[in-house]
Amino acid sequence: MSKVMGDPSVRRLGRPRKAESFRQLVMSALAQTPKIPTLELLRRATLEGYAGGKSAFYALVAEARSSIEAAATRDPLPGEGSRHDWLDVGVVRPDGSRRRVRLFVTRFEYSRWVAVSVLGVEGFEAVARALVDHFVRAGGVPLLATFDAAKIDVSRAKEPTDFVASLAYLALDLGFGVELGTAVAGASSGRSWTKELRHQLLPIVRAAESDVDLDRRLEAWANAFNASVAEETNRTPASLLVEERRRLRPVRVSPSDLTLRMPIVVRPGGLVVHDGRRYLLAADAAGATGTLYLTTDQIRIVAGGVTGIFRRFLTTPSARDSASA
Repeated sequence: MSKVMGDPSVRRLGRPRKAESFRQLVMSALAQTPKIPTLELLRRATLEGYAGGKSAFYALVAEARSSIEAAATRDPLPGEGSRHDWLDVGVVRPDGSRRRVRLFVTRFEYSRWVAVSVLGVEGFEAVARALVDHFVRAGGVPLLATFDAAKIDVSRAKEPTDFVASLAYLALDLGFGVELGTAVAGASSGRSWTKELRHQLLPIVRAAESDVDLDRRLEAWANAFNASVAEETNRTPASLLVEERRRLRPVRVSPSDLTLRMPIVVRPGGLVVHDGRRYLLAADAAGATGTLYLTTDQIRIVAGGVTGIFRRFLTTPSARDSASA
């Protein structure tokens, strides 16, 4: 039976729709706010340079909403999503003092492959570089990355940087959507996974004799986990990841070369504060909003038509050595 125009299964040829290049923007916004009005999405796309018609954009949004709704009711597909969480573990030193170790964990939803890193410092930068490192280890970037909204709120309360906005910038740079979910969201994720994760990692952290030993133990745990047969799939995460990599997009930057973007507001006198340090722009930039570009050795601030470039001094105390538990 021949197919006719109008049949959604017919692939249309020719130049791609102008709206298509804004699909990632739409997916990211819908993942964060599922009920966001289509008109608001159009406004955001227009600010980012969209100049096409409303009908084409509305059709794109309808497709994106349908795909997200469908994904919530079925098993994950290869390369479709990853879930990210961080755990705080209190450790008592031999001398009786206490420290807190923060772990960042990634799990790919289809293969159930995991990676875990110790976050040496607080803040978004440590999370972002660990996230990219995990994508590099996995061999690519998934379509959607899910974070626990409650953990995001805790992180936002501990630093002035807008965690969600910085995460959105990173998602655009690497090409993945962001979902701020809950600990019980997702068919293959949930509170039981978080509890099991803590149950397995807690004794590892407490048994480690040094930071180097802790890194070694965590790597050994992840390797063993990825080589074990999962009850749900009757396959090992490592073998399933081989299949999943075919659907992952390449990671085009290493964690050390990553440039992070963070929104800022210039204070009176041209003052900008980041990570507890003060940076001065021209006084006439006061009150302007702008962007802070962060590399491992430099900070560049652009606001109110003014650009300032500063050398970084990485003297933030390690979270591993924090006295709080």
